[in-house]
Amino acid sequence: DLERAGLRSEPAGRQRRRSAVRGDDADASPGRRLGSASPDRADFVFMEGTGTDDVLAEMKTGTLAYPEEGATLVLNVPLIQLIPGNETLKLVLKGPGIESQSIVYIDGLNKSILEKLASVNQEFPLGVDSIITDKKNNILCIPRSNSFSWTL
Repeated sequence: DLERAGLRSEPAGRQRRRSAVRGDDADASPGRRLGSASPDRADFVFMEGTGTDDVLAEMKTGTLAYPEEGATLVLNVPLIQLIPGNETLKLVLKGPGIESQSIVYIDGLNKSILEKLASVNQEFPLGVDSIITDKKNNILCIPRSNSFSWTL
């Protein structure tokens, strides 16, 4: 019996989820880093929106047989809003689930991350999904099937 031996069984085809932490959280307490992996093996990569885009080149994008194995990038920014603000980045989203287009304004997001994300997602269905969260508990999900443009 695996459980009595201190082991656990996982259903066939299921893999343990792994995450990578970048930026200020990289020095988090050991308890928060438990189970961390390099970005090329991680299912989720967490970083600040002001970080660099280098991690995107390392992230999993899935395969043609299993595109859902692409990673998810989770970015934390100060503010996501529906009205323009000082020094906010205007993000225009298009694609499945959006009637024509949707516009959001984001404070504290490095545009080079968006440039690299658009590049990584050019070969749909391969790519990286992204989730952007802010300090006010707003959340914006951008699946790899959506396209976007931005201006400052």
